[in-house]
Amino acid sequence: MARPYSRSLALQRRIVGWAGHRVIRTYLHFKVDDGSAEQLVTLFRHHRILETSVAQQGCHSAELTLSRDGRRAIVTATWEDPEAYARWTGRPDRAILADEISDLLTVPINSSTKGSQYRIAHMALPALHNPLKQEDLRHE
Repeated sequence: MARPYSRSLALQRRIVGWAGHRVIRTYLHFKVDDGSAEQLVTLFRHHRILETSVAQQGCHSAELTLSRDGRRAIVTATWEDPEAYARWTGRPDRAILADEISDLLTVPINSSTKGSQYRIAHMALPALHNPLKQEDLRHE
């Protein structure tokens, strides 16, 4: 009996298909001024930086994380390929945003600052609604 095709299964199939392809995760590290971590989060929310990145074709996810002491932040994102990330980092509005972000950092950034890139070689996700089984993958 065929199982109903769910959104979670479709997502899992797409992500499982990433392994061995060109999908990357980027890491952009910030050293944050004392007491400025929440201001950094507010700036990202106000300018909808993460929301704008995931709305761009080729961006699958984006996160801003803070260290427990608030002195470091990392922006991570997954991209369909390095070219998608290059389109993001080539945006003309980055200079203005870089200046505003730099006001909250101990080490300033500029419009040409880019995160380090890592190819996603293997990934596992929990089953959302339907467990993913090998037989599901054979019927692609």
